[in-house]
Amino acid sequence: MTPIDAEYFRLCNEAGVLREPILDVGALRIGDQTNISELARRAGLTEVRGADLEKKDDVDYVADFGMEPSEFRRRYALPTFSTICAFNVLEHTFDPITVLSNALS
Repeated sequence: MTPIDAEYFRLCNEAGVLREPILDVGALRIGDQTNISELARRAGLTEVRGADLEKKDDVDYVADFGMEPSEFRRRYALPTFSTICAFNVLEHTFDPITVLSNALS
């Protein structure tokens, strides 16, 4: 996460647009980087769950959001979230529209 990402998250929170529960797509930390899940908890948001391709800290759901949507829904039974965060994720995917569609399903 970049400092600009952290600032954007802070501004969104101050504006009241972040609604719990929140899903952090791409929650896997690389090195000592901060992720959205951590920022949200620091801001007092408690209903935050992370998702990524592998299980580590802050990853509650291991899921491949790039899968064909009907297969994604069949394989993963994720709860409903009011806010989906995908910072620095979509540019790393082959089909970002599918990733967003699955995150919203």
